[in-house]
Amino acid sequence: MAARPLPDPGPDEPRSLTPREQEILVGIENDLAAADPGLARRLSSHLPDSSLTLPRSLTKGTRRVAGSLIVVLVVVFVPPESWLFVTLLTIMFVAPVLIIRAIERGERE
Repeated sequence: MAARPLPDPGPDEPRSLTPREQEILVGIENDLAAADPGLARRLSSHLPDSSLTLPRSLTKGTRRVAGSLIVVLVVVFVPPESWLFVTLLTIMFVAPVLIIRAIERGERE
């Protein structure tokens, strides 16, 4: 059975290195091995065995599920008199994060 080609990464997923970038990394590794073989050996022993990374869409889904679970827990366990206070606290902490992400995303584009 022939292996299917991997789909192109989405806009939020990291891109693979270009051949030029791979050449640069190989050159850095070779220079490090020549300059300090002991350090190069220690660094290579800490590399993971596989390059398995989770797609960003999966981590986004995980955050959405966790956020939904928190909302359900607050509705169930926090008395209705405190919902306004909890909502204001949430807005105080979530809004700045969303604004910063939007600004960073705008700078990248």
